[in-house]
Amino acid sequence: QFVTGIVANQYNALQMTILNRSEGQVDTLRLRFSDLLGTKMTSNPNFRNGVEPHIWDDYGKVSWYVYHPTRQDYEKLSNAVSDYLEVFQDMSQSADQQWAQTM
Repeated sequence: QFVTGIVANQYNALQMTILNRSEGQVDTLRLRFSDLLGTKMTSNPNFRNGVEPHIWDDYGKVSWYVYHPTRQDYEKLSNAVSDYLEVFQDMSQSADQQWAQTM
């Protein structure tokens, strides 16, 4: 889920929630784009010190604000999400695979 920080219409993070089917919420991680991608320099003279990547909702028109992530940026984001999800891999599946390998 995309979430805002201080400003209501500026989505600067992706929040992931791990749910257990029977017990509910297990863990939540808020991954800020600036933590992962850093401050990005642009050719826009209004942002000489760079801009923190975020998605802007301008009265229903939603898009990246000033800086548009590159393919490499999207890969970093995707890898960070995958790394987080791997921590919560189905443990019973892992146990079954380990048991089968010992036979």
